[in-house]
Amino acid sequence: MKKSISAFVQRCISIGVDKKNTSEFNDRLRIMNIFVWICILFCTPYYFLMGYFGYYNLSFLFAIVQMLFAFSFVSSTYGYYNTAKIIIILSTNYSILMLTFSFGYSSGFYLYYFSSPLVIFSLFHYKQTRFIVFGHFLYLTSLLFSEFMRAYGVLPLLAIDESLKNSVYILNVFLALFFIISLALSFSMYHSLTYRLLADRNIELEQNKNMLEKVLKEKNILLSETHHRVKNNLAVISGLFDLQLMFNDDPKLASVMNNSKTRIKSMSLVHESLYEQQDLSSIEFRKYIERVVHEIEKSHNMNPNVRVILDVENLHFDLEKAIPLGLIINESLTNAFKHAFDLEQEGQITISFNKAENYHLQIKDDGKGLKSISSIQYSMGMTLIDALVKQLNGTYEIRNEEGTIFEVIFS
Repeated sequence: MKKSISAFVQRCISIGVDKKNTSEFNDRLRIMNIFVWICILFCTPYYFLMGYFGYYNLSFLFAIVQMLFAFSFVSSTYGYYNTAKIIIILSTNYSILMLTFSFGYSSGFYLYYFSSPLVIFSLFHYKQTRFIVFGHFLYLTSLLFSEFMRAYGVLPLLAIDESLKNSVYILNVFLALFFIISLALSFSMYHSLTYRLLADRNIELEQNKNMLEKVLKEKNILLSETHHRVKNNLAVISGLFDLQLMFNDDPKLASVMNNSKTRIKSMSLVHESLYEQQDLSSIEFRKYIERVVHEIEKSHNMNPNVRVILDVENLHFDLEKAIPLGLIINESLTNAFKHAFDLEQEGQITISFNKAENYHLQIKDDGKGLKSISSIQYSMGMTLIDALVKQLNGTYEIRNEEGTIFEVIFS
């Protein structure tokens, strides 16, 4: 029995509630429905009072009031929510005005006007300025108009027994007070519900945040461990080359293996850089180039009289771009060390890397230059560079200009 009554009450106050609306909107709609039901139910005591004094025809006025309020339920059912709110404002205002005119100012029906601010703010969001201004203007003008009519002795329009007027006034004082308290409680309940909902959402968001931070931390640990293992595996491969070189005296094979080692090392340095930093999404490229240059000098026992100068912006790249760029620099710098200068010749290699509209990498030496650029186009190093530049969706150029200049441009 209790469950069926509770379900019936919920259906009554949930008229117009739709899952498509936000929970905040539906909660405000329920408060609006509670207010309308209160207004309809408030007419009931007047039926008994009119009947007690024998004014059965006046019950018709309160029936009209109930019908006006009930019409707002029809608008809400079909989704015309603002229309329903306007109907409530008009019904409340003109019902009070009609009853004040009919029963007279001394009947106390005008007392309901003092609940008008609560009515307006229960119905409309504070951002709905037009409706709030309209509602206050409507209530205020009606109150002033009824006061004006009373001052000029126009009211009441109906000849009603003084004892009925006194009874109605007493009833209105108590009901108006109860009405204001009911509205205040409903308004407070709505805000309490809203704050509780916000608090629950904040707790849920905090829990989700903590969970995401935990997942992100675990992911970073796994990625860091992956980079560490890849680096170690590449170090094992490099070590196998060193082991092979110990049992082979062929200088050509040694050169090939050393080249392969530096290529492996340049890839290994990317994973090592990512492993050593907290941000696993990209590496600081200047530091990476410094390490690549150091490894090339160490691996090939390069000419100590050749200086490498870096003019590199503080750029960051992810794994997808860092590895091909590292290999391109490795190939170009190795070629410059090997072929640009004679033994013990002093020289300078400049690596510049910056970003304007596109990324621009330039490796320039002041050595003896290339005798024929076409002669290197089919070498393994240039074949590798060509593939790597295509991987970056870029272009490259090699030219003699007081030495050799190698340039790569990519977006």
